[in-house]
Amino acid sequence: MSTFSTYNTLIEQKIANTSEVFYDAEMKRQATNDITKQILQQYDIPEMIIRATQTFASGIGTPPADYFRMVKLWDDDDNLEYVYRVPDEFDSLDDTASNWWTEDYNVAAADRRLLLKPTSVTSLDIRYIQIPTQMDDDSTDNGLSTQWDEVISYGVAMKLLQISNRYEEAQEYERLYKSRLSDVYGALKNPGGIKANNRFKSKYERLSQLGVNSVTSINL
Repeated sequence: MSTFSTYNTLIEQKIANTSEVFYDAEMKRQATNDITKQILQQYDIPEMIIRATQTFASGIGTPPADYFRMVKLWDDDDNLEYVYRVPDEFDSLDDTASNWWTEDYNVAAADRRLLLKPTSVTSLDIRYIQIPTQMDDDSTDNGLSTQWDEVISYGVAMKLLQISNRYEEAQEYERLYKSRLSDVYGALKNPGGIKANNRFKSKYERLSQLGVNSVTSINL
């Protein structure tokens, strides 16, 4: 794991020199927090994934306190994965409709909630992305491994240059950010140098090849 101090050094190497130092520490920390969340919104980063049991009452569940984004929701006993529906579509389903979930915001309680159908189900397994630690000082780390150091520093450089209307420079850093992000995430998808679709599959992943409906198979 890397602290903000590590990120700060890399950021300054990219957008500063001996005669120019851009942006204060607070601006760089905020940009670092923003880029971290942007990455986690799009990619399932292994070190940020938590497995837990989610309880429901009448089809409603309160996600864990450190919940950022759902990866997967399933019934491990029945090898049954629940499928996401956007809230408007979910609302039109009968309470007994099978194997659907969505996420909504509860205005009255000012919190997020998970909604499930059928509403009779009381417990499911979930995998979710946890909220990254907010970087408020030099010693804070956000939970990502050091593999992401360059990715984040490129992303922060891009964001800060965009803020200061230096769009030509920002475009170059955006290119570097996306390229490095693709390289790092690609490496994570090929554990041990083996492409994900070529590795040995678990019994759950093989279910779909044995005639089981793909919606009901799960990847553990």
